Amino acid sequence: MNINFKRGMALLVDIVICLIIVAIVIYMLKLDITKSIGIINIINLCFIIIYFTIQESIYSLTIGKKIFKLKIINKDGKKINFKQALIRNLLRMIDHLLVGYILVLINDDNKRVGDIVANTRVVSEYEIYGRLMS
Repeated sequence: MNINFKRGMALLVDIVICLIIVAIVIYMLKLDITKSIGIINIINLCFIIIYFTIQESIYSLTIGKKIFKLKIINKDGKKINFKQALIRNLLRMIDHLLVGYILVLINDDNKRVGDIVANTRVVSEYEIYGRLMS
């Protein structure tokens, strides 16, 4: 399976998880969706940044990436730190303007804007194990 396809599917899994959790929070706060769209958007954006940043800084992956056997590494091939995870995810909004997705398709390392600025890269776990075995 192509790594860009895996990244897209992993992102889809993670976004669905985020949307379910945010929907539960909205329900618990008893927010009227028609009158509170601004607050809901802020909750959603904050939660997405927190969800991705915490998982990536601790595990170098998210639930979606785990399912599709992907990992985020730094330029030295090691686990990323909190600062790199935060940078990647604050710049996620730029990527959703299609800039990042176009970059992923046209550069050799499949990097989006957040990866370029944070000096990170998403790789297949098989690529990591291949390096360790050689």
